[in-house]
Amino acid sequence: MGKSVEKINLDSDLRRHLLFGTIGLVVAVLIIFINVTHDIASDLGESIESEHIEVQVNEIAKVVSSLVSTGQLASGQNGKIPYEYFASHHYFLDEDIILLNVLIADQTFTITGGHHFKNFPEIVKAVSEKKSVNGFTKINDDRIFWQYKYNDGDGTELVFARKVHALDRAISYMATRLSISAFVTFWLAVWAALIISTFITQRFIKGNIRLNYLANHDSLTHLPNRTYLYEIVNNYFKKNKQYPITKKASMLFIDLNKFKLINDTLGHHSGDALLVAIAARLKKFVTKTDYAFRYGGDEFIIWSENTEQAAAEVLAAEVIEVCRKPLTIQGSKFEVSVSIGIACYPEDGDNFNDIFKRADVAMYHAKQMRLGYQSYQKNLDIRSSLMVNLSGQLNHALINKQFIVFYQPKVNIADGKIFGVEALIRWQHPIEGLLTPNFFISLIEQSDFVHAFTRYVFKQAIAQCKNWCDSGYELSVAVNISPYNLLDEGLVTYLEKELKQHQVPADLIEIELTESATMVDIEVTKKLFKQFRALGVKLSIDDFGTGMSSLSYIKELDVDFIKIDRSFIINIAESNEDEAIVMSILLLCQKLNRDVIIEGIETKEQRDKLLSLGCKYAQGYYFGKPMLSQELTLLLGKPS
Repeated sequence: MGKSVEKINLDSDLRRHLLFGTIGLVVAVLIIFINVTHDIASDLGESIESEHIEVQVNEIAKVVSSLVSTGQLASGQNGKIPYEYFASHHYFLDEDIILLNVLIADQTFTITGGHHFKNFPEIVKAVSEKKSVNGFTKINDDRIFWQYKYNDGDGTELVFARKVHALDRAISYMATRLSISAFVTFWLAVWAALIISTFITQRFIKGNIRLNYLANHDSLTHLPNRTYLYEIVNNYFKKNKQYPITKKASMLFIDLNKFKLINDTLGHHSGDALLVAIAARLKKFVTKTDYAFRYGGDEFIIWSENTEQAAAEVLAAEVIEVCRKPLTIQGSKFEVSVSIGIACYPEDGDNFNDIFKRADVAMYHAKQMRLGYQSYQKNLDIRSSLMVNLSGQLNHALINKQFIVFYQPKVNIADGKIFGVEALIRWQHPIEGLLTPNFFISLIEQSDFVHAFTRYVFKQAIAQCKNWCDSGYELSVAVNISPYNLLDEGLVTYLEKELKQHQVPADLIEIELTESATMVDIEVTKKLFKQFRALGVKLSIDDFGTGMSSLSYIKELDVDFIKIDRSFIINIAESNEDEAIVMSILLLCQKLNRDVIIEGIETKEQRDKLLSLGCKYAQGYYFGKPMLSQELTLLLGKPS
């Protein structure tokens, strides 16, 4: 779209939290690992040392048994046994032995150490039970291994205790290895945390970019949406207030004409395809300072910075031309017209709401007046407010029959004789007065009661036709139908019922299909026209030669009349080009056996020129303006 999505900064907090969290987890694991290793090493060391001590105790027990058997230790010799008795076994005695007592009968012989076994409750219990047993205990900060050994053969009892250094040795042995392992594990964890945090952060950033894109772009057309429009325009105004500049900007509010008709006729899938195609064309207008947005539905916005009103109008004309190029959707060709409203900064506002509102008002006026594009003017606000009010009163007006049918005569140019009339609707508004169709027809077409409105007009026209017939005037009455009425499956049945009820010949009713009906698939139009033909009513193409009308429709549709639009008649008395166009259409219709009615004749010069070209039928203010049925009856004179 010419503008990259706003860059999202790296989430440093996320990375820091992941890093610290991972390091904290590793430290916790290392502490647990060290504690477990400490306990395992301690238990393993003590197990090995207890085995070693047990061997030592067994050897001492042998010496004691030998001393007892030789009489060197006997009752009555209570006291300390000299070390020399163990001269040959001195390696069993070391400074860590804190208790080595021999019990013979009720006498205690202390071989080494300053402690008495009665200071050890565990040993006292073992002695009392005469069960050889061992275990660990703690004195102050020293861990002590003790063993009680009872000899059934000579009745001697050996009580032994010594300090053990399994824990210190295990720590000494494991410290270096643990420190190296912890260091390696710590740095591996740090690098792992950095890698993981980088990976997660990148995923987070990609996810953020994706979410940001979805939040700021339309999912169907992939154009930026209204959220991004609001951001871009407000940023422009914000910067302009901080750093005042003299450059201008323009907003083009683009609305597709008759989009609802395509959507309703061919389905939403075709409507979506049309929106995508139009969006692709609007993308061609995107530059560094021009943005294209889909605002919603069939509405698009072009925001053009550094653009004045004149340049904005040139841009609008280019957009209209590009959008009008034929599109093929589901095998059907369309020429899509758009209406564009233009609002400029700073003339029309200095904030988003004002610019947008006034571009919308201008667009609405362009659509109503079929101007293509319209720049905002202050007097348009009054008309816009009126349209809003009228749109809310349409149903009430229909129920209360505020819509009145006027009739404009269609005449034979040569003698001015009236052969038919066209029914033209007016709104007799209780406050605004008599309103012409350009104030309300588009509102009705966009409403939910467009079919009811058309049936109302048919009913009034057929009833009036019956009145004229009863009065001796055989006049055909033409009624315009909206392209939306082509979707009314019950219209033909309703028309047949009204004709029978009022006993009006079907050939006195003429149906005029406006140029905008060419938006509908030609097959749909042909199908309905065939049903009208079977009913017996006459058919015509209105406003031929303007907008999206096509010469192929003269061939494709079986109609009685071709009505040439007034735009070719205004200057026909002076313009050779207009004269050539009218002559070409007359010749074509003559070859195809179609009658031609010229619209918009207002002067005698126009009438004379058309008569000289061979035109037979016409209507316009020169012959008679739209009038009430009573006025037209007076104009008819006495019936023949």
